[in-house]
Amino acid sequence: MASSTPSINKKFARAIGAATRDIAKRGIYVVAKGTDGYKIVNIVSNITEVDSLPAKEFSHILCDKYNRGLKVNMKFIHPLIHEYTKHYIDSLHYANTLKNIGTRDQTTCEIRLAHSTDSMALIINRLLSL
Repeated sequence: MASSTPSINKKFARAIGAATRDIAKRGIYVVAKGTDGYKIVNIVSNITEVDSLPAKEFSHILCDKYNRGLKVNMKFIHPLIHEYTKHYIDSLHYANTLKNIGTRDQTTCEIRLAHSTDSMALIINRLLSL
């Protein structure tokens, strides 16, 4: 029984070593706070893969894709980022407007706020499906 334990440990050590080498080749990506938004950094090589992401949620979704080894085509991501930022700014505007106005135009602001919020959720779903 004692002789089989070291051989199991060696097999386990080899398997862990092989997995570690594969992960190191692929890279380990994390989300970090950048100067203007968030960025995705490969911590093995200390290279910034993507910079200036406006939303933390976007950053984490893209980071998960990078960590799974999927290729991310930024020409499809940039329009989504632009559209998400537009709806985010619109939602902030309408939320602020709702606080500051009375009953006048309240329904219009509520509808536009709901539209912007729903649009942001749809953009996140599109990003997840890429």
